[in-house]
Amino acid sequence: MTNQSIASEVIVQARELIHAQQTLLLATVTEAGEPHISYAPFCLSHSEEKHSVCFYVYVSQLAQHSATLAQGRANAMLIKDERDSKKLFARLRLSFECSVIKINKDSTQENAILETLQARQGPTVALLRNLPDFDLFQLQPEGALLVLGFGDAHPLDEHLDALLKP
Repeated sequence: MTNQSIASEVIVQARELIHAQQTLLLATVTEAGEPHISYAPFCLSHSEEKHSVCFYVYVSQLAQHSATLAQGRANAMLIKDERDSKKLFARLRLSFECSVIKINKDSTQENAILETLQARQGPTVALLRNLPDFDLFQLQPEGALLVLGFGDAHPLDEHLDALLKP
């Protein structure tokens, strides 16, 4: 098998994981330097200013990860469900290093992304849109690592565009 065919196969597996998941795990750091982990439903959409595809999450200002996301950095991870994994010590997972931007409320961009999020996540998004404490964050992947198992990790930094096609 050639390196190119291996890379193509790895990208296919990563894309399948992205599209099979409805939520992603978020790792952030508080202003005091304390680690924080949470999760959020997400969608993928094209960012006009970044000229690439980004993850978007819609979170309450009451949630701790809202404040930590506002600091501008996060790691996001998608991981195969335990029930579908043969080896719990080597679950299929895809992690991203991301820069984070808060999207302006009531902007054309926010409205378009929330429509995409609602199409993916269902009618709960319509309810949340009426609550004043929810903010939309853009997570711009800058690096990615797919772990298929023990000793089988694949940096995908050079393949982000192919990986993140909606």
